[in-house]
Amino acid sequence: MKLLPTPAIPKDASRAAKRIHSSQFKPVTQESLNTLLNLPGIRVTHFSIEMNDETTHLHLSCEHEHTVALCPACQKVTGSVYEYKSRSVRHLDLLGMRTIIHFSQRRFECFVCGKPFSERLSWIEPKRRQTLAFEEYIYNRVQKTSRKHVAREEGLSESVVLEILKKKPTKQGEILNRD
Repeated sequence: MKLLPTPAIPKDASRAAKRIHSSQFKPVTQESLNTLLNLPGIRVTHFSIEMNDETTHLHLSCEHEHTVALCPACQKVTGSVYEYKSRSVRHLDLLGMRTIIHFSQRRFECFVCGKPFSERLSWIEPKRRQTLAFEEYIYNRVQKTSRKHVAREEGLSESVVLEILKKKPTKQGEILNRD
């Protein structure tokens, strides 16, 4: 059987017009940025760009899409929020800017069993300061270069990079301990 050659993707961006048909483009909507960020359960409402000497930070203020959560003890839906805590976590760089996601961490009290619980989000581990996608990115970078170099380039402490290395990110919502 003769294999057909696959067309090479030109490296010149100007030739992309011949590769991408206008019907392949999606319209920009309220959900566009949410889709690109891949952070289910929240939506971006505001942004701010902060520039300092060497780095530009993109701050994205987000709100929850749902007003309810699932109780981990009894698996019932509850909407009884009794505490909000402001959180900021590092995400993958966007448009060459270090991206920080700002959102409220919510604590609920279950209507059925009465137990309090913190809302679980699929894109971040509890008590972590970076998204799972960012942790996976750092983990992969350290496989190719030194921990110290990655920490310096990403604006992280070496201890944060080491902590990420101790866990092997596999995919969003799942991190396995590395032993």
